[in-house]
Amino acid sequence: MRYLTFALLACLFLVGCGGDSVQKELSKYSEKNIQKATFLYSIYVSLNQYSGPENVEQMTAFLESNDEAKKRLENMGMDLAKIDEYLVGRDGEPLEFIWGLKKNPLARAYPICYEKTGFDGIIQVGISGGKIHDCNSQEEVQEIIEKENYEAGNQEKYTPGLSE
Repeated sequence: MRYLTFALLACLFLVGCGGDSVQKELSKYSEKNIQKATFLYSIYVSLNQYSGPENVEQMTAFLESNDEAKKRLENMGMDLAKIDEYLVGRDGEPLEFIWGLKKNPLARAYPICYEKTGFDGIIQVGISGGKIHDCNSQEEVQEIIEKENYEAGNQEKYTPGLSE
């Protein structure tokens, strides 16, 4: 609710400043959703014998009903009531997930979810550990998904609690 209120106030304040300015300003507050979504998925995996959920309903129901998952979300500064918001990309569309991943805790970084169309020509891929990989095309997204070992390089790292 806080994000929605801020977004509406920002829109009212920036009216007349140009659509691109408003869109860029508001995108700052939603660009971390993909990282939050990777953490939601990772919490599920870590509490389910390192197997990922089969769909969004299974993941959300588990996160909402499991006390340890709730505790982890709270520790990361994530609001359980905002799970649906966290599953939306900067493009305003639901994130696409790679369902049913089986990863042990020592696995190298791996892609978890990605934006459908992206924003400003960039499609973001959410990588385990809260990293983001920026792609220029759907073909590049597929290359990242199909790679056996993802190399994170200098990609952005999410710091829980500092993005609010």
